Amino acid sequence: MKKKVLLFVPSLRRGGGAEKVASKLSFYLSENYEVFILTLFDFKKKNDHAGKYHSLKMKYFIIEFIPDIIRIKAIISLLNPDLIITFMNKTSFIIIPMKYIFNIKIPLVVCMNSNPNLQYQKRVYGKIFLKLFYNLNRLQVIIPVSKDLKKILIEKYGINSNKIITIYNGLNISEIREKAKKPIEQYKELFESNNYYRFISMGRLSPEKGFHVLIEGFKRTLKKIPNGILLIIGDGPQKESLKKLIYKNDLDKKVFLLGFKENPYKYMKRADTFILSSFNEVLPYSLIEALVCRLPVISTDCQTGPREILEDGKYGLLVEVGNGMELSEKMILLATNKKLREHFIGKAQEKIFDFKDDISKKKWNLLASYLLGTD
Repeated sequence: MKKKVLLFVPSLRRGGGAEKVASKLSFYLSENYEVFILTLFDFKKKNDHAGKYHSLKMKYFIIEFIPDIIRIKAIISLLNPDLIITFMNKTSFIIIPMKYIFNIKIPLVVCMNSNPNLQYQKRVYGKIFLKLFYNLNRLQVIIPVSKDLKKILIEKYGINSNKIITIYNGLNISEIREKAKKPIEQYKELFESNNYYRFISMGRLSPEKGFHVLIEGFKRTLKKIPNGILLIIGDGPQKESLKKLIYKNDLDKKVFLLGFKENPYKYMKRADTFILSSFNEVLPYSLIEALVCRLPVISTDCQTGPREILEDGKYGLLVEVGNGMELSEKMILLATNKKLREHFIGKAQEKIFDFKDDISKKKWNLLASYLLGTD
């Protein structure tokens, strides 16, 4: 009989970071284990997954918090998993205290897809949550998605390095490249014309992504690259304010907000340079996906991830966070130096294999085998 693994995640909503990880993990582990997925919230549009799906179908997190602890405990008792894997957000906020309150003996693995220094300091429950970090040494294993995040856990929170294993969220490189070959139905003129130099960026339209800095930097770039256009894939709360910024600077024929795209790779493939302008990240997968799509990249040197991916500038250009002038200089440099672009594209192909699905799958199965004694 296969041993049971429970994945506890807020939801399987399409587009979410932790949700994508849980979805992939369900497939990674389903060959050797019986996989169950438990979510707090239910959405019609969900990521594909393996295993059996259960949802608490909560409406509000805080209001339903206490009664749902009882329901979660009942589900865990019913499923009787041999291993629980959760994520350092709402689900971990529930399961870590539960482990000690109810004396749950099941091994617990916590996946960290966010930087605690940034995520929890301003939240209502942030101070409580941060205190939990100092008890993480009592857990079996913590899985940060980047080496920089591992360093923060050790240095700031005093977590034993032997309990921390960095496992990247794997990418299916061949699938991305196949999707990149798909034809474009919208914005054909922008992507197929030889008249433009296409800068492209992707991410949630929110302040921490730094799109306002990118737009202002791009405006400077146009003085040297008059045929340049900036294309931004994504949606979010800052959409209207970014539109106003675009019109205020008379850039409505130069900067285009393309919205969310189910397949962003076919647009990335047809661009000339990818730009990440974030103020903070954990491990920006859009940057890795750009490398997979054979794009030269420019990124802010924000905490955490870009320097780790680009290895101090070996595989792309790094700029100071929030510095629109330096960003503009690098945009001009790549746009006017074909040899440099080709150099970065060629070099980056050796780096992307660090993020292959096969490597992540192997690491997760080795970890599960060790914790469950099935090796």
